[in-house]
Amino acid sequence: MIKAWQSQKDKGRKSLVLVTFIIILLFITISSKVVYALDTSNATFYIGINQEGGSGSYTITWYDSDDNEANMRSGTSAEKAWKSLEENGRDTWGKLTEDFSFGPEGYDIPSTSVSGNFTSHTPYLYIQVTNPPEGKRIAGVRDDSGYMSTYQPDKYSILVDCGIYEGDWLADKNAGRTPKTREDNSDYTITIVWEDDPDQQKVLNVNPLYWTGSSWQEFTDGSYGNFKISDSNAWQSDVYMNVTKGYTYSINATRSNRSNVYVDKITKVENGTETKIGTTSTGVQTLNADTTVNIYYKFTYDVIFNPNPTSVTTKNIYGDTITTNPTGSVTTIKNVKAGNSITMPSASSLTRTGYEFVGWSTNPSYSSLSFSSSLGGLNRVGTTVTPKSSGVNVSNGTTITFYAIWKPISYTVHYDMNLANEEQIPDKRVRFDETVTAPDSVTREEVL
Repeated sequence: MIKAWQSQKDKGRKSLVLVTFIIILLFITISSKVVYALDTSNATFYIGINQEGGSGSYTITWYDSDDNEANMRSGTSAEKAWKSLEENGRDTWGKLTEDFSFGPEGYDIPSTSVSGNFTSHTPYLYIQVTNPPEGKRIAGVRDDSGYMSTYQPDKYSILVDCGIYEGDWLADKNAGRTPKTREDNSDYTITIVWEDDPDQQKVLNVNPLYWTGSSWQEFTDGSYGNFKISDSNAWQSDVYMNVTKGYTYSINATRSNRSNVYVDKITKVENGTETKIGTTSTGVQTLNADTTVNIYYKFTYDVIFNPNPTSVTTKNIYGDTITTNPTGSVTTIKNVKAGNSITMPSASSLTRTGYEFVGWSTNPSYSSLSFSSSLGGLNRVGTTVTPKSSGVNVSNGTTITFYAIWKPISYTVHYDMNLANEEQIPDKRVRFDETVTAPDSVTREEVL
């Protein structure tokens, strides 16, 4: 009997503990928000707002839509509601409802709420972007079940169906699925999803080019030169990048990898128009459209001074063979940029038997003694000339040669009759390279 009584007593104690636990649990539940089965005529939802793929600024505004009136239009539920709100006055008719009580509205609100009669009425949250993440636009809005039923009037605003169903209830219905109903007094989070905005994504293409002798050719291996872009300290040989509209950049192209290469200019091609933006650096540029930056690397050239002629030339004078080639040399002027002028050098280091130096010409056979100040003409020492006015015709290995132009020295040939019984033969001017014919024989009377 005693054991039986104790067993009953233990059971009573266990029941008391269980009842106490249930009472405590109910108290905790009542003290917090209670989730009930949904009564569409009087429901409440608490909504948090997050962002994904970026962080922008926005404002939120609540609107009420009469489902029966909105359904007279075509489109998704949100699109029908937008058309109804726009036609009837979004900020008048859409705000006159007495069916809902709305939570906080305004700038960058992190959470809000809606409560009221959802029967034949749907609350819509209008999100309007005031400052999107750089290069982004709204891709959509989703809750924990997926993307919601929304309508986007433009890429920076969106109307979100915040009714009794989770996710995109219309898509579920069209797919033969039963839309899932939210529980009353429940919390859920909507997430603004950002994506790259194609209208804001632009291409920056930097092309290094060199002149082949007939056309401009891109090179991407840094063989002629490199450049730096913006604040990077790395030397680049080729750049093709997707950037956001409004991106700022600068080009520094001061480095050439060959002694005879230099940067002539830097241009940008934007909307089909090519504009010079610098020589070896550009300063800060703002990218507003797809842009190609061309860096034009040109070759310098060497100016050679040829004593002329280089083949062996001889004269036979009274049985003596005299070599009339010039001796000596004039230093080559190296790495001249197209458009730069040079000064014709002195030929004092050159000598040529029987000839006098008169000037320089690109024509080795130039024979006139008139000075023309042209490349193919005769250029005096000290004359300033521009051998190559344009880099377009200067390719790798290009040189230009000026030839020394010589004038034969003239001599006076005097005939001394030495008391011959003849008239005096006039003097004759003869050039070094001319042949003189001896006069006829003369006679002389015997002198006693």
